[in-house]
Amino acid sequence: MNPASDSVQPDAGAPVADVEPVYFGRDGAPLFGCFHPAQAPVREGSALVICQPFGQEYIRCHRLLRVLAASLARSGMPVLRFDYYGCGDSRGDGEESTLERCEADVGEAVRFVRGRTRATSVDLLGLRLGAAIALRHAAGHRGQIGRMVLWDPVVRGEDFLASMRAQSARFGKWMEGMFGRPASPAESEGPRDFIGFRLSKGLVGELGALDLLQVEESPCRRVLVLDNGEDPAASALRDRLEGVGVGVELERRSSPRIWLAEPYQGLVPRESLELVSRWLLAFPK
Repeated sequence: MNPASDSVQPDAGAPVADVEPVYFGRDGAPLFGCFHPAQAPVREGSALVICQPFGQEYIRCHRLLRVLAASLARSGMPVLRFDYYGCGDSRGDGEESTLERCEADVGEAVRFVRGRTRATSVDLLGLRLGAAIALRHAAGHRGQIGRMVLWDPVVRGEDFLASMRAQSARFGKWMEGMFGRPASPAESEGPRDFIGFRLSKGLVGELGALDLLQVEESPCRRVLVLDNGEDPAASALRDRLEGVGVGVELERRSSPRIWLAEPYQGLVPRESLELVSRWLLAFPK
């Protein structure tokens, strides 16, 4: 049984702010995004780019990030959600996706938001692997990002791959129990297939080498690390970021890890969402 299913129910009644579908980025390889324009001049000069999780985790967290973006926009902060190259509705094939390309896509998203909103400061929020992508981009572009929210970040890529493989194994057992036979080669493509999302060999290699504890440059001035659990890697990441001169707040909440929930549940952990919203809207620059 999924531990998340008994804790938080879908926020079915939450209103959604106006949202505009947009394409932006490199000629010939546009990225798709959902832009939420600010509904009130509360955070004039500031905007947010959301860096999505990967694969099944993206599907399971989609509602949360949509609700968060709409809430922030109603409070005066314009927000862009977008799909990386090779993901979702952006151009490209999933097997062409790389961490390096995803980091470059974050730069395209930041440029789009600056041009669209004339924001003097752009913040990043990344969830799971999106947090790692956001941090790596910001560390390579010092001074361009105002603040960051790292929500249950993937700190070590090997841990992420191990989690994906464990989920795939559970899915395989479910398939065998449901249909009385193991998954066929067409349904399970081996160590690079993660419940319908196939990774390139290059991306698997990049993830295996990913370690945020090796960051050597300050990505921005202030960071909120949100851990919905008791992950020791979150504490280690806080210590590492403080070591390179970042002001870090580490907040732990008992909210469920919604990326493990069934997609149809559409869970929205209110306590965590409200914490992130308050920090982004009220925390001084």
